[in-house]
Amino acid sequence: MTGTSTLLPDGTLEGELYLTAEGQTDASIRGIFTRAYKSEWNKNLESELLRINPKAEIISMDYGTNPIDHMAGPIEIRIKYRITQYAAVGKNMLVFTPLLATRIFPAGMSHLYLNTNIPDDRQYGFRDRCSRLVQINETITIPEGFSMMNDPVKVDYDGEAAAYSGSLQQKGNTLELSQEVILEKRVYEPADWPAVKKAVAAQKNMADHPIVLSK
Repeated sequence: MTGTSTLLPDGTLEGELYLTAEGQTDASIRGIFTRAYKSEWNKNLESELLRINPKAEIISMDYGTNPIDHMAGPIEIRIKYRITQYAAVGKNMLVFTPLLATRIFPAGMSHLYLNTNIPDDRQYGFRDRCSRLVQINETITIPEGFSMMNDPVKVDYDGEAAAYSGSLQQKGNTLELSQEVILEKRVYEPADWPAVKKAVAAQKNMADHPIVLSK
């Protein structure tokens, strides 16, 4: 997923996101269309944003002419949106979570349902739908004069069964978010759990810690 967005002083978030997927993840995302009548496609896609914020408004959407034709190529979805009151607004302060860090389109990221509270010394094997590579990049333009109060994020972890690379930083009046999650297997051994747990927890952490902007 890639996205560009603009956060306005009143807390409104406007932007565009692009999603593409392959393999079993493609099939999971494509279920928005394949498991519904054509008349429900727009509504189902809109619900992905409404699940994140009930004030979400889709300005335009594009998912091709026939999204149920998996032989035509990887699924591609483009959405332009506007979400009023997305950020909490205080005196010279804005608090929000980047849209693409909010577990949006969870059907394509089933690993986020793994319980990362399980101790490292797991006794039994576990499984996910498939091995996967998740790449998320978002650039957010913030109001002039605001600065990120959070410490910049830079995490790189490379384990035998999983890896994670993530960053969040401010450059001028933009925030740059990047995440890459690599999960090597579909069926894991107990010994794989610490690596998988660390990678998944790192992705969740970006969603669970909102950005604080102050002027």
